[in-house]
Amino acid sequence: MAAIIDTSRFVKIPYHRGKLVRSVFICVLLFAAGVWMGIDGGPRHSGFTQFIGWATAVLCGTMGVVYFRRMLRLGTYLTLAPKGFRIGEKSADLIAWTGVTAIAEQRIKLSKYLELSLTPDAAAQVVITPLAGLLGRRKPPAAVVINAQSAAVSHDELFRLVQAYFQAHGGRTAVAANSTDPSSRLVRQS
Repeated sequence: MAAIIDTSRFVKIPYHRGKLVRSVFICVLLFAAGVWMGIDGGPRHSGFTQFIGWATAVLCGTMGVVYFRRMLRLGTYLTLAPKGFRIGEKSADLIAWTGVTAIAEQRIKLSKYLELSLTPDAAAQVVITPLAGLLGRRKPPAAVVINAQSAAVSHDELFRLVQAYFQAHGGRTAVAANSTDPSSRLVRQS
């Protein structure tokens, strides 16, 4: 029997230190392999192999720094409240549950994540990170993605929490989500 979730309180889900340490370790290994390929070129000593090595070193080095900074700060990954939710600590305002139109559980290979579709007003509240701005994503997104990969809770627990808050504060009824059926989504009924 599932435990009843009290949706009248604030829930702060922190980053998981162990998961971040693992991510930093993997990034350091891939960074070292990329530098080795960039300098030596691997067994074939080709220019393409060196290019791939340096590209790997830059990408994994950048991600390693990002994960390391998160590990040092260890702030809040996700805040759930009766009035709305906040991803990270960049935004001062909560995104209202009434601004969420649907919640879908998605899967890419072995990774599961939640996609929260937003109204245009709610999307305007989403903070665009500097990295996203550099990549040309300056417009507010139509949806936000929440992944439990760095969170201190499992994906299933995260889904239950978000689902409970959405149903209690965002809409009157909802349809149960199933990752194998794309038409099965939690949808706010007006």
